[in-house]
Order: sequence, then structure tokens, then C-alpha cells
Amino acid sequence: MSADPVTQPSAGVRIPRELWVLVASAFVIALGFGLILPVLPQFAQSFGVGATASSVVVSAFAFFRLLFAPAGAIYHARRGQWVWAALFGIFGSATKLVGILLVIGTFYLVQGGLALAAPETPAQAESR
Repeated sequence: MSADPVTQPSAGVRIPRELWVLVASAFVIALGFGLILPVLPQFAQSFGVGATASSVVVSAFAFFRLLFAPAGAIYHARRGQWVWAALFGIFGSATKLVGILLVIGTFYLVQGGLALAAPETPAQAESR
């Protein structure tokens, strides 16, 4: 039994741009986890959240990511990229719409409350 000799890659082989994008995004995500996760409990304590609660949230995120990543990959392989793009577009648009409506609703609620709680305007006081 003889082993095949290892062939050296030619100098003209280049890594595709798409692979560099994936490597860069994985690096940024890992860097974010490395910077955010260690200080998250202290940051959460400034809002009155305990270290245990913030640790549970981080652990739950990691657990569900681990749980659903294989299922998401299988679904993506069967259905294709456009289904995911449509789902993210729908959910992203709905989330933005809810946020905008909450901000606008809060604005009108505060303005209405101020109008009811405010005393007379100077113009109303002069007309008496």
C-alpha cells in the first residue's frame, strides 16, 4: 500500500470573496460575544437585574441557537434562500411597524395628557 503524494496548490488559487465575508462576519460575531458577554451581568445590574437572570438569558440564547441551528440548516437546504429572506423581511417589517406605532401612540398619549393637565393658555386667560 503506497500513499499518494500530496500535491501543492498552485500559486494562482485565490479564496473567493464570499468566503472572506463569512470569515469576517464570524470574527465580528465572536468578538462581540467576547466583549459583551463578560460585562453583561454588571451592565444588567445597573438596571436592577440580577447576575443570575442575565446569565440565564445568555445561556438560553446559546441553548436555543444550538438547538435550532441544525433544523434551520435542513429547512434552508430544502426550501432555499428566498423563503428565509421573505420570512425575515416580513418579521422585520412587522417589528419596525410595531415600534413606530408604539412611538407615535405614546407621543399622542403624552400630548393628550399634557393638554388635559395643562392650565389655561395665556390667550385663554386674556379673553376673560
